[in-house]
Formats: sequence, structure tokens, C-alpha cells
Amino acid sequence: MKAEMKTPAPAHKQDHTGAPIKAGFAELFLEVGCEEIPAGMIAAAAKELQVILNKYLALEKLADGGEALAFGAPRRLVATCPRVRLKQEDVQRQINGPPKSAAFDGQNAPTRVAEGFAAKYGVGVERLFIVSTPRGEYVAVEQLVPGRAAAERLAEIIPRAIAEIPWPKTMYWTGASGLRFIRPIRWRWWLCSEGARYAWKSPGWLPVRPRWVTASSANLRLPSADTTIISPGSRRITCWRCQKDAAKKGSASLPSSRRGRGFA
Repeated sequence: MKAEMKTPAPAHKQDHTGAPIKAGFAELFLEVGCEEIPAGMIAAAAKELQVILNKYLALEKLADGGEALAFGAPRRLVATCPRVRLKQEDVQRQINGPPKSAAFDGQNAPTRVAEGFAAKYGVGVERLFIVSTPRGEYVAVEQLVPGRAAAERLAEIIPRAIAEIPWPKTMYWTGASGLRFIRPIRWRWWLCSEGARYAWKSPGWLPVRPRWVTASSANLRLPSADTTIISPGSRRITCWRCQKDAAKKGSASLPSSRRGRGFA
């Protein structure tokens, strides 16, 4: 009797905390690389980017209970959101039209006004209904507004969010009408953990291949030669552990004064 072969269950996607990501959602990463930002402005800029990005994700109904987090370093600002919809939800909305008296005659038959209103929204006059408002009775129709893909919306949101970061002073490098930022931007790109990478270029922008080589947020917690740990807390912990390992191999010890500074 042959042994029954079982197909292994597919691995579930995980966010940077290790929590599974449901189908239809992805984790978002954003990186803005630029010339060196003054040290005293980095933390405030990261906080502003976080607030602005969360604002747009909420307005576009792309966030699903997950809040974007932003971090900064001298040559980059980065942000991540653990749960972003890959597509906006479809919305059913009610559209009020002309008054009932103009849409229907004395025999309650639809007039050209009603026919024109129905044709405008691609429905038959039988789909029209009457609603009561403080101003009287009006004809209305329900319309399904399809949600747009997250890739389309993010391509519009992200440049806007970057441009809205407030700085004490800014500069331009592609002309007076171009984007203003604290320092010249050398790259900007974003990706979702479904595996798709998105990037855009503008005149005067230098295309740089992203150093993130995986479509997984594991780079937040698993350092390797080709990934970057963007969380300052994770970097401190990783550095301390690496130092401890190196000290053990060299039969050395680390000064106790290093403890209590956010290291683990």
C-alpha cells in the first residue's frame, strides 16, 4: 500500500510583528532617500510623515486597523503600515436628482427630466425612487462606486505626503517650480508585501535600485547582508546582541554602563 502524499499548506504572509496578513491586504513600505538631513530635524520629520500618511490612508479607506509608523535616519525617512487594502471597498451611494414634480407628470409617468437623470447614471427609469427631504420630494438613484486598486491610489498619495512634510526651511534642485524639501531627494520608492514593487521617476531624480531585496517585512527583525533594519529600537537591540556575541568569542566583556540605554 502506497503512503499517501500530503501537499504542505502554503505559508501565510506575516507583518513585521509576525502576525498573519489576511488575503486582500498587504504591508506597505515607503523609503525616501536624500542628502543628509540635519540631526535635529529627523525625529520631527518622521513624526510628521507618520501623521500625514495615516491621514491619507484613512481618507482613502486603505488602512484596516493598522497604523503607519515612520522612522528617520540622516539620509532617509521610512514608513511602514502593517495592513493596507490591496483594493478599496466598493461603495453604494445615493444620488439625489431633480424634484419629483419635474421628473414625473400628473399621470406619474416619467418625463424627459427623469429619463435624462437615469441615463446620466446608466440606469433605467424603473430604478429611480422618491426620497423626502426638508426641501420636498426628490428623485434619487443608488450607484455602486467601484473601489480603486491600492497601487493607483498610493501612486497619488505618497508624493503628496512627502511634499507635505513641514520643514523649518526647504530648498529646490529641479527648478523653482519643482518639489521643495529639506535636502535634495535622491530616490523615493515604495512596495507592498504581495511581492510587487512600485517606483516612480521624475526629471532630475536619480533612479536607485532599492536595497530591500525581499517583499517581506522580515527586514525589520532579521538582519542580513542585504537588508536594513529601519526601527531604531530593533537596531539598538541587534547591535547589543552582536556585541555580546563578539565579546563571548573573544573572551571579553562589555562595560555594564552600556546597559540601561535602551539595549537588551
